[in-house]
Amino acid sequence: GLKNLIPHVAAVTISYMAMRRAVRAFMEAVTVGSEFEQQMAIVGGIVRATAAEFEALSAAARKAGETTVWTATEAANALRYLGMAGFNTQESVAALEDVLNLALIGELDLSRATDIATDTLRAFGLEATEIGRVVDVFTGTITRSNTNIEAMGQAMKYVAPVAAKLGY
Repeated sequence: GLKNLIPHVAAVTISYMAMRRAVRAFMEAVTVGSEFEQQMAIVGGIVRATAAEFEALSAAARKAGETTVWTATEAANALRYLGMAGFNTQESVAALEDVLNLALIGELDLSRATDIATDTLRAFGLEATEIGRVVDVFTGTITRSNTNIEAMGQAMKYVAPVAAKLGY
């Protein structure tokens, strides 16, 4: 009788483990979804988005989560920093790809890369549409010299205001 009981116990154990794995996956999906929604609510509040603008921001973050190495929640956090830098909805959506690339190339946390790019942009007195130019200069510099994005960002805190006053 013991030999007949072992396969039944094994089947119940396997079923239990599969059920437990499925519940854990479901709970993780719910957690990720709620984190994304919470982050997007913050973004919407910062940029004072209308319902249509909020949907555009959410769609941009979701698309980034599907097509890049970043999650949608991380992309939403980048949108948050863009909004905090004074970018409106359209500017934030347009700049998202550039800051995603900067973070990837610079091997930085996405929110930190966004902060560096927007701080540099504002310190030079450039418009939001120029963020691609800032990212290109950062990328060109770090790939041709012995520096990184973090060091460049630190240097720009001191150089950018003076350079902007001199017309550079």
